Amino acid sequence: MLQLFAKDVLRDSLAERTFMLQRARLLLNLGQKKIGEQVQARAEQDAFRLTESERRVQFEKIKALKNPDDDMQEGSEIPFRIEEAIEPVVVEMVHVHESWLGYAEESLRWGEFARVKTFAKEAALHARILQDQDAYSRALLVLAQVAFVEGESAQALRLYMTCQKYAKEIDLVERSIVETFNLLFAYEKFEDCERLLEPSLQMLASLRSARETEHNSSQLLDSKSKAGSRQTNLSLEFSITTVLALQATLAIKMSQSAKLAREDREHLVQLSFAKAEQYDQQVQSVGFKQEQICLILDYTKLLWEEVQHSIVTDLNSAQELKVKLQQCATLLLKAQELLTNQVFYIGVHQESIKQLNISLPLLRLLGLAKLRIAQINTTIGAIKMAGQADGASGTATEQKNVDKVLASYMDALTKQIQAMQNTYKNQMNRYEKSISMLTSALNLLHPHCREYTEI
Repeated sequence: MLQLFAKDVLRDSLAERTFMLQRARLLLNLGQKKIGEQVQARAEQDAFRLTESERRVQFEKIKALKNPDDDMQEGSEIPFRIEEAIEPVVVEMVHVHESWLGYAEESLRWGEFARVKTFAKEAALHARILQDQDAYSRALLVLAQVAFVEGESAQALRLYMTCQKYAKEIDLVERSIVETFNLLFAYEKFEDCERLLEPSLQMLASLRSARETEHNSSQLLDSKSKAGSRQTNLSLEFSITTVLALQATLAIKMSQSAKLAREDREHLVQLSFAKAEQYDQQVQSVGFKQEQICLILDYTKLLWEEVQHSIVTDLNSAQELKVKLQQCATLLLKAQELLTNQVFYIGVHQESIKQLNISLPLLRLLGLAKLRIAQINTTIGAIKMAGQADGASGTATEQKNVDKVLASYMDALTKQIQAMQNTYKNQMNRYEKSISMLTSALNLLHPHCREYTEI
């Protein structure tokens, strides 16, 4: 539909190619590899190249509209006009920089970084001249992602921070926060991560409070409004959920530092669990996005690695093991439940219309959740064996506490395993159950799925 609209109505060949690439990616994510590759090949035929002459032609059309207060220098303050920020300066029915930017964003998903860089730079220039603040922020985000991939971390960080400065849409602010966090986290700049996340959460919370205050005021003025009715800004709530997940991940990573005292480490662990609890409350209240499940899978992986480390170094702290294992179990089982419900809903709907396609990225996330549960199940056995081997060095009370922790932790997981399939027979031991879960997980990790391969 969008492809035909771009071709017959907009008469924009570049937008047509963008929609073809999106369609090809959708087909690949639905398991239609052959058809998806055919659509991709058609989109790549006679691929549009942004030549120097094309740049000059398009620039000549807009150069007279440049704001005289803007010196067009990199790093300088851009005087976007607030009163004109809702709608950029109109030159043609279709803004060419919007087509360039859409093409760059889609090409980024296909790994065409040189092409992305060319189109995104020109899109940023045109958006700046035309006072299109939203498109300018999106172009900066794309350029920052390319710079990070190319190893230019300093340039990527500058672009991310500039994007946050000019971004207006909550979704764009959320993406820029996540990308900035990932860059700083990769280089272990944890203090900078804290300075990024805490003000971001305060800003988002203040926006929520201001919105609730405005809504309550309007309700008082409107006598016809229903009592107790509440409108939810999902973009804002999802952004808050994302920041909470990032804070939980940061705290648990910082707690793994060998330089910290035991009290400081416990404080960070408790802070991480508190943020994870707030995340869970947000999910129950407003729902979730698949990207947030990815964040929680990364979080539980860090937590599982911490438990693995405790098996080797220190098995005496039964209470600490209990808290970490319960946290892993709660989050993983919740993620599996949410994803299973989505798969079940899609499967029922497709069965009713006699279709056999299902989202491969969704199945991959479900498979990864099952994989993490299998790892935790195996770790339980390893902890129990290590505790038995180390029984001579520990007191009888400590050993009893460890056994109690393991038993209480496995209650929910055992029920989940028994309810999953008849494959798990009563005579199967813990490791056979883990192998069965791993087999189930691997069946969900489709080799042709290009999404979420980094988890």
